[in-house]
Order: sequence, then structure tokens, then C-alpha cells
Amino acid sequence: LDTEVKAAVDDAASIADLAGETATTDDTGTASFSFTETSAGSYTITVENADKPDFSAEASVTVVAAPIDASGPNGEAGAISAVSAPTAGAGASGTIEVKGTDRFGNPVEGAVLSVSDNGGISNLANEAESTTDAGGIAEFEFQENTAGTYDVTLTDDGGSVTQTVTVTVMSHPDGVSGGDGGSISVSGPTDTTAGQEESFAVDATDVYGNPVAGEDVSVTVLEGVTVTNETLTTDASGVATFTVVGETVGDYEVVFSDASGG
Repeated sequence: LDTEVKAAVDDAASIADLAGETATTDDTGTASFSFTETSAGSYTITVENADKPDFSAEASVTVVAAPIDASGPNGEAGAISAVSAPTAGAGASGTIEVKGTDRFGNPVEGAVLSVSDNGGISNLANEAESTTDAGGIAEFEFQENTAGTYDVTLTDDGGSVTQTVTVTVMSHPDGVSGGDGGSISVSGPTDTTAGQEESFAVDATDVYGNPVAGEDVSVTVLEGVTVTNETLTTDASGVATFTVVGETVGDYEVVFSDASGG
């Protein structure tokens, strides 16, 4: 018996192109509804007799994300994107956190992402793999001793979707005193004329030889010598420049030290 049935969806999660659709049962009593939905999730479909709404049934429909590399009609695919800009101090562990989504923006679970180019990070292996979780998140651990920026390229398991993530490695988080200890070095004249201003550049480096920015450096003031500033902070290149004036003829030892006293 041919019977017209009507489909409805709940208000919480609506499959837009299915609401209000009707279909007629065939000779086996089966009616079919077709739909397309781009938002992954669970949906409740209510089917009722068009003439007798009291006769109804519910069905649950689950829409899952498409693969990251699944292309749409115009060739568009999903994406791999950095959750945040990854940073770490030299010698410290850091994490590259990325999210895999399909072309509709749904997080993709179970996608295997790999490092196709480690950008020169010494202990992040090319071909290292990580699988996305339910939120589409995959993580890659790294460690590098040399400060700088590194462009790491990640690829989906299909090989067609890539993303380059810039990793920033800074100097040791504890500065000159971190690890086994860095050093400060001084460059400047060994001879000068009384009353003449001379510049002394102090370079602060961490245990790995990276310039340390923001390190407080002080100079010990001796009788017969004056400085314009007794304490300065190193710049982005790890350098603090002191102006020193010897007022009295003689030999003087000018002592510079970092915040940790080294």
C-alpha cells in the first residue's frame, strides 16, 4: 500500500535539506530519503505518516568528517593548520600542535600526519608520524639547541595536503645561568686617555652559545673610573654596551658580571 511519509529533524541539530521532505512507500513498504550534510555530528530524524502524524518513528543519523585530502567538485580539499605558534627554549622540549580538518572545516579523527621536512631541527625526524585525535589534533615533540626559526612541513597520509609551520627556538629559558652555564665576554679598548669615553660591549650567551636577550649585566665601579650606567640589559643580539671613562691615570680592572654573578 502506497503511503506518503514525511521527514522532520530536531531543532538541536538540523539537516537542512531533509526537513519537510516527503517520500512514498514502495510495494515492500519502504520509503527512502536522500540528504547531504556538511557538518559532522549526530542527528535525529523523525519520520511520520503524512495523513496520521501520530504514527511516527525516529532514526539516528551520524555524519562523519571527510578525509583531509578528499576533494570537492572544484578541487578544494581539507587543511592542516597550526593550533598556535610553537616555541621552545634552547635545549628544552617543545610541541608542534596542528589540527586536521576536511574541506567543510570538520575535525578529522584518525588521520596520520607526518613530517616531510623538519626544517633543520636536529631531533625531529623526517617521516615522524602522529595520528589526529577526536578533535582533529596531532602533536609532534621537538628539541633543538640552536636558537632561530625553523620551517617544518607536515603532510597528510594521502600526501596531497601539506602545511608549513614556523617553529621558534629561543635562548635557554634560564639565560646565561641555564644548564651548565653560559658565558659573558667583553670587547673594548685596553688603553685610553684620561677623560676619554670608551665603549665596552658585553656579549651574553647561553650554554649552547646562543645570544641571550634581556639579561641584566652590571659593571663594578672602581675608584678613578666612572660609567654612565652600572647595570644594563642585553638587546636582541645579547649585547649590552657600557660607556666607561677613566679619570685618573693608572691601570684598572673593570669587572662585568651577569645577573647570576658570573
